[in-house]
Amino acid sequence: LLPKQLPWLAVLGLSEPSDGDWSQLRGMQYASLAKGSTARLIAHVLAAAATLYLMYGKVDMIWLGGWVVALGAVLVQSARCDKMLADADLRGASRGEINSHTVSAIGTALVWVVPLALSCRYLDNLGRVELWSVLAMLLAVTMIVLPAVPLGTFLFAAIVGGAATVGFVLFGPTEMAALSAGFCATL
Repeated sequence: LLPKQLPWLAVLGLSEPSDGDWSQLRGMQYASLAKGSTARLIAHVLAAAATLYLMYGKVDMIWLGGWVVALGAVLVQSARCDKMLADADLRGASRGEINSHTVSAIGTALVWVVPLALSCRYLDNLGRVELWSVLAMLLAVTMIVLPAVPLGTFLFAAIVGGAATVGFVLFGPTEMAALSAGFCATL
């Protein structure tokens, strides 16, 4: 029995109203992850390649190599979470599975904060804007591929967009801070 109303906190997975089978609804939401997993992985690989291109020769290879390894690790973990939830529409999604996906989204976002932080020191204003363009593409793809799982998308956008906005405020170009914040708020 699906719920009659869809309060936004419940849709995000932050509350469990008493009416309806929220496990079934969450199962339908999270089962869609497996379908978009390959597209999301491709988007991350393309964004990583563009990031490496922007930072090559400006940032020490040990930092870039470590970042690539960390990104690969969180993407593998994310794919595992997605695969575990592939049949969640038939059985429902457990609280542990939802928490695992949420932690995966946060971990992925934190790994993407690293090039943003490095860009503040090693890239000029144009380079920081170019990096933000790459990340804006990644955020948009995340929103398109994961529309049924808004909490992960929201957390990813809030962390990456927040870090970019702070970087623009502190290191410039400052007019990009409003653009970055506004873009993430619309996701």
